Amino acid sequence: MKRILLLLFTLGLLASCNSDHVTTATGRVYIINTNIPIPGAKVKIAKRISSTFNVRYIDLDSTTTDSQGRFDLTVTQDVSKSHIVYAEKEGYFSMLLGSPNSNLNDDEANSINLYPVPQAWVKINYDQLDPNHGIHINRPSGTNRINGFTLINDTSVVSRIYGSMNEELSTFFYKNTTQIKHERIPVQTGIHDTVEVNIAF
Repeated sequence: MKRILLLLFTLGLLASCNSDHVTTATGRVYIINTNIPIPGAKVKIAKRISSTFNVRYIDLDSTTTDSQGRFDLTVTQDVSKSHIVYAEKEGYFSMLLGSPNSNLNDDEANSINLYPVPQAWVKINYDQLDPNHGIHINRPSGTNRINGFTLINDTSVVSRIYGSMNEELSTFFYKNTTQIKHERIPVQTGIHDTVEVNIAF
């Protein structure tokens, strides 16, 4: 009987220890490269699952930022280095694109600020008077932003791009099929607006 009571006591003690496991994440969400808070952003704690062919995330808990971009999240389970906290909101690039920038320390109070990238647009006006001339703009490194495209007429094109930062348009100029020069055209993008760039052959 004493052994049974001791076993029950030990199991109860272990359960109590597990229930005391608490990891928190608190902080604020700002527009990248600014001190502008983002209210109404969805902040999530997720577990990173890796396999041979892909990486996916399972959301464990979430909350919404207040009017000053503040958030407070708690997870009452074992959190390893494969757990991250990230923010999402319509009009912003997902922080799960590429490498999430915030890992959680297990069983600690984590203080984390998050910096989502706002969507913006670039309008490229170009002038090609000679039908034998061609301009090609490469897609910048990163995902889900401006695509590579070839300019073939005297007109303009609009494409989505990372906002609130300095970008470069890697631009190649061709005569017939021969590349004659390459330029990196700097672009200072805004927040949810369109910047115009003029390109002449």
